[in-house]
Amino acid sequence: MAWENAFGLTSKYWKRRGGADRILVFSEPLHGLWHPRKPRGSFHYIHTQKQLHPPIVISVELSTTFVKMYPRCAAKNILMPYPNTDGRWYNGKHQTQALQILAAWNASVANSSAALPEERALGHDPARVVAQFYSAGNHGTCTQLRQAMEADYTNCATSSIVLRQLSETIHHAVAMNLATFCPCPGGDSPSAKRMFDALLAGCIPIVLSHDFVWPLTNEFDPQLPIDPKQFSLRYAADSYSKILLDNSTCRPLDHSKPGFQIALENVSAEKIHHLRQGVEQMRKAYAWYQPRPDLSDNPLRDNVLPDGGAAHFLVSSLADRAAGVRWPECEHELKRPQTKDPTEFQC
Repeated sequence: MAWENAFGLTSKYWKRRGGADRILVFSEPLHGLWHPRKPRGSFHYIHTQKQLHPPIVISVELSTTFVKMYPRCAAKNILMPYPNTDGRWYNGKHQTQALQILAAWNASVANSSAALPEERALGHDPARVVAQFYSAGNHGTCTQLRQAMEADYTNCATSSIVLRQLSETIHHAVAMNLATFCPCPGGDSPSAKRMFDALLAGCIPIVLSHDFVWPLTNEFDPQLPIDPKQFSLRYAADSYSKILLDNSTCRPLDHSKPGFQIALENVSAEKIHHLRQGVEQMRKAYAWYQPRPDLSDNPLRDNVLPDGGAAHFLVSSLADRAAGVRWPECEHELKRPQTKDPTEFQC
């Protein structure tokens, strides 16, 4: 009634199916109909984004906890990768810059002290001259994890030292094009845009968040065929939430916990090869624009509409939910007794 009175809009279409064929879009994880300053977790999806209400909610994040508690309601909605409309990710400019840095540095996997031994064993893809690239602010739910990883990475990882030698201000997109692995801890929420940026750069993402859910995969909807294990690794955040290396010697403080670099070195060349094949598949699936050299750096400004895999997935997902056909299963699910909904995300 408030919408009708204030804006002169009609409610007859809402009343047609109780709102089940209407669409709500939230293109940033913590933005809903209001901002949850402290309560997060399932509380956010239920109360600020109304994900348990009839409309089809399109968002860029759901938590593992929420999906397991409300699988039918989660599946009535649509989970998308973060929107990325920077044309340089798709027209090859970030990759070209990485190759120019390599040429100036005269670097290759064979002569790079920061490359993984297993990367050298593959004998191809000369751009992957550092084992890992990590960069994240120390904020959010998983602050302790981020602080510990930054301390170990910045001071002791050869990858970090080599990248600093190349440039103190190297763009994260360029660094991702140089790295084999990109660790991605959660921030204010379980996800981070860098998880999708890593895939666009061909860097294998490492998830360090219990509650992160990959869109377009069976983590979100069991009916979808893609398994995230095909293109990413997932490590327990608890294993890296404390500083593991002595900053002066870079030796393990506890020899039973040797640090992140050792974990990466234990990934076989065969595993890296298969993950990279999956990364290439998902790079296309998560791309908002088709990769092409003639794409402008700012396609939205130039009125070029998204035409990549993510855009096509969104259209097909809306078709699958036409007329609100998935709402009845969600409505039935909500009649079952539920445990208390968490108000925090799990690292």
